Amino acid sequence: MTALATAFTVWGFIDPEGVASKFCFPSESRPRVCPIGATPEGSDVLFVEFSGMLAAALAGTASLKKMRGTAGPYHISALLLALRLPVGALSAILGILLIRGEFIPGLTALDSDTQILAWAAVFGLLQESVTRALDKQGQLVLDNARAPDRGFEAGPTVREAPRVGDTRRPAPPVEHSWPQGGGPDSGGDEGEE
Repeated sequence: MTALATAFTVWGFIDPEGVASKFCFPSESRPRVCPIGATPEGSDVLFVEFSGMLAAALAGTASLKKMRGTAGPYHISALLLALRLPVGALSAILGILLIRGEFIPGLTALDSDTQILAWAAVFGLLQESVTRALDKQGQLVLDNARAPDRGFEAGPTVREAPRVGDTRRPAPPVEHSWPQGGGPDSGGDEGEE
């Protein structure tokens, strides 16, 4: 996700008329309104992504406070928060492009640069619905993780007496084949002396 967000930013700086211009809207007072200024630049893409990342970070800290920690060396909470940042940036980009493409009814043009950034933040917040499933999976991993000092829990041993309600059958006795005339009770040849 980070690589995708970075690649889109680099593409915006390389081709501002082709990429960054998609974040600009026509306006009645000005020829066009961009997130920063009136001409499309790569920094417009970066600013939209930053707005989405900021909103995702705020939403992430609010949702991660519910996640329980672990004594183990697992930093799943921090990784989930780090994942939210590029997802928030990409959802802000996608949201502004959907508005620009008149995909969302009622939102055809944004009149000011602050409206563009506000909608980018709204779409950055909406990434929470996507990452909520990841939070549940992360909590499941934390609940099942072993701490380093917890040790190994062995199963029941063979010599253990059966428990009440245990349906296991005891092992059958082992039959030995002793040499003729020998055996554990006979004493073998030594017993004849």
